Amino acid sequence: MLKSIYGKMIFSIGVFSPLEARRENLSKINSLSVEDIAELINTDSGEEFDHGQSVRDTFPKCDYFLRVDSGLAEPGNAEAKGQILSKLERFFKLIFRSSVISPTEEENAMYAATSAARNSACLSRQVGAAVTSSSGELLSTGWNDVPRNGGGLYGKQSIRLKVIDPDHRCYALQNRNCSNDAEKRILAEVVIDSLLQEKIIPVKKREAAIQTIIKNSRLKDLIEFSRAVHAEMHAILGASRVAGERILGGKIFVTTYPCHSCARHIIASGISEVYFIEPYRKSLALKLHSDAMTESVIETDEKVKLIQFDGVAPTRFLELFESGSRKSKAGVLELATEGAAMPVDSVSLKAIPKLEQVVIAEVDSNKLNLLRLE
Repeated sequence: MLKSIYGKMIFSIGVFSPLEARRENLSKINSLSVEDIAELINTDSGEEFDHGQSVRDTFPKCDYFLRVDSGLAEPGNAEAKGQILSKLERFFKLIFRSSVISPTEEENAMYAATSAARNSACLSRQVGAAVTSSSGELLSTGWNDVPRNGGGLYGKQSIRLKVIDPDHRCYALQNRNCSNDAEKRILAEVVIDSLLQEKIIPVKKREAAIQTIIKNSRLKDLIEFSRAVHAEMHAILGASRVAGERILGGKIFVTTYPCHSCARHIIASGISEVYFIEPYRKSLALKLHSDAMTESVIETDEKVKLIQFDGVAPTRFLELFESGSRKSKAGVLELATEGAAMPVDSVSLKAIPKLEQVVIAEVDSNKLNLLRLE
């Protein structure tokens, strides 16, 4: 909503600490039980119901990400405070271009992953991945899409060379259906028809029962029937072809927390660190592979580390790292002083009150609609 009014003038910051660290901090509040803590975290994520705060959907849209690592998340921790202040100072310098700052290896790699995601024609979502060596050298990128005979994925084309592959991705097929959704529908029908045969539910409730099962979060999150190669696997295959053993001990950057299927491929590839932006709490990666994966950055065991991305969001990468004017007519570095510096997006505020009124009216209208539904 704020973005719809203020556009690029508003900068949102997403602060993240691992789930276990959050649970530990909340457990120190005497009035909260284990059940209270679980309910609070679920409400905050907004995953269990439509009217939650939807942090899961909102967080990836932030412009800058701050990670407070496990062990530093305790309130009052001086090291954590210094860590956050240092990162915020860097962000402000980028906004006001008051210093010359280059992207980190992590920011470069995540931008590459996000750019790669735009190649995907998947009907469900676009996911991107980028594999780097242990020293940060980009080895390959990948995205989720349907594999084609002979290697690679559908969608290869070149306007200059007039090369266009035949396209057999879901959107180009005759029924244009997502294969994963279609198979989940069949699975739900099989279950309900079995209940009908046993006369456990009446025939007139068949369709309603099917829709109830499809909406169930466990069935809804099934991904086994997708035709697409996942972005992580696509990137790993590419890195293996062109870089061989250089993938060992390397890193993979993904736009979304890896599913449990990708988790086992990542472990087997020899990659040591996984960086992600969008949380995916339904993933069973840690539940199935806690012997080989961890979300703890400070854990000393030789496990693959799942790490929340930290730094400038890919959506702001080009804008914040664009140089602007850096030197005087004499060719000497000349940056804006603290008092005179202006943000990279400084526009007239005259139209803002009108935009605010429009959005408020829309919110009020939606509230009325919700009340009518209740």
